[in-house]
Amino acid sequence: MVFPTVTLNNGSKMPTLGLGTFLGAGGSDVDRQRVYQAVRDAISFGYRHIDTAHIYGIENEVGRAVNDAIAAGEVTRAELFIVTKLWLRMFKRDQVVPALKASLSKLNLDYIDLYLIHWPMPIVADSPQDAPVMDNETDVFTETWPGMEECFTLGLAKNIGVSNFNSEQIDKLMASAKVKPVANQVECHPFLAQRKLIDHCKKHNIPLTAYSPLGGTPIDEDKSNMSKDVRLGLFENALVKELTTKYHKTAGQILIKFQLQRGVIVIPKSITKSRIIENAEVFDFEMDQADVDKLEALNQNARYIHHKDMASHRGYPFHIEF
Repeated sequence: MVFPTVTLNNGSKMPTLGLGTFLGAGGSDVDRQRVYQAVRDAISFGYRHIDTAHIYGIENEVGRAVNDAIAAGEVTRAELFIVTKLWLRMFKRDQVVPALKASLSKLNLDYIDLYLIHWPMPIVADSPQDAPVMDNETDVFTETWPGMEECFTLGLAKNIGVSNFNSEQIDKLMASAKVKPVANQVECHPFLAQRKLIDHCKKHNIPLTAYSPLGGTPIDEDKSNMSKDVRLGLFENALVKELTTKYHKTAGQILIKFQLQRGVIVIPKSITKSRIIENAEVFDFEMDQADVDKLEALNQNARYIHHKDMASHRGYPFHIEF
């Protein structure tokens, strides 16, 4: 299967559907081995876009799977689009290139196709029990981004971008960047439809990539603050169920197609072969625009991932609407 691509603002082509590999906190050795197999299964089925990050702790497994697939003749390196991310405690100018080199060493690759700033909130250190030790001094725009540009200039990253940036942060970066960001990866699903951010980034020719496109369960806050619909989840939503019947597709396929038809790149995560295949079987149908609009109208600006422990950080992106 050949997946469609989108042309980025520098002419690079990025597959519109990828495999997300986030395991959650404390992934076991068995889970990491399952990530390896998931990447192998995805590549075998036709996925070319694989998304990971330093903080996921699985770059070794992703890299091993990628290199084994190349060695087996299933794919060439040039056909792949591998994404990883800069973690928050490596944001000083002189830390960025070494951080990417460390990721490349784990991945056993010479370059990354897209390197992202994971969050616009530098920290001094990770804390395993309490909130991270925040760094409100290091400037993402004058220190971190020039380091990202150096990664690009050195050929270590073919493209550079951001994740979890709001509209004001995008504007500020676009005003100062010598090498423009090509993507912004954010949480996005019908309960958090991100229409205003999609349109805002589109003005800069920056596509959104949707993580958590199927919704999920909150990882850092009590469900009690969420509406009944959000607590139940998208798979139990009446409209989503109606559309699965109408289009003879699963709930996951409906939610993935929703993003694709809005021009949003989508990276559903799974370590189950059948689900990985199912998630990609979305290019043989189109939803009526009215149905896409109805799904978008489910929006409640409801986030599953808040990181409220970082709310006092000057870079916290969720104090404004979008």
